[in-house]
Amino acid sequence: MNTINLAKERDKAYADFEKEAGNVRKYEDSIMSLVKTNGLYGISVTDAAKQFSQFKQQFAGFESLSQQQQVTLAKTAGQLEKLGIATSDVIKTQDVLVKGMGMTVQQSTDLQKSLYATANAMGIPPKKMAADFDNVAPQFSAHGKSMTKVFL
Repeated sequence: MNTINLAKERDKAYADFEKEAGNVRKYEDSIMSLVKTNGLYGISVTDAAKQFSQFKQQFAGFESLSQQQQVTLAKTAGQLEKLGIATSDVIKTQDVLVKGMGMTVQQSTDLQKSLYATANAMGIPPKKMAADFDNVAPQFSAHGKSMTKVFL
């Protein structure tokens, strides 16, 4: 993509973000960082802005996280979305893991990637594994950090 097209895409993505979630200026550097570091996954400026916008709107406390934690969440969501798991499902899982179980952002994103890999190894569509995990996570949270072992 040439510079002019990238600038146009960025401007549109930022305008959409501003309409949906507001305060896009706070996230500009993070959005571009996500794009630059995730070329392998094909994450565009539009994709990255969407990740941040959805987290800002759907994940209570997102703005109080550090920039690094925000980027980690958006990066994981962007990668998993490109692999077939909706960002809204990633956010639901993050909500349970971080808020409900007290995991760190790094622990929770590592777990989500592990669930994806496990689903592939077992021949289960990752989207189904994510949805099943989201459905049972509140009940399994009583098992604490070993809940994934119980789930799998």
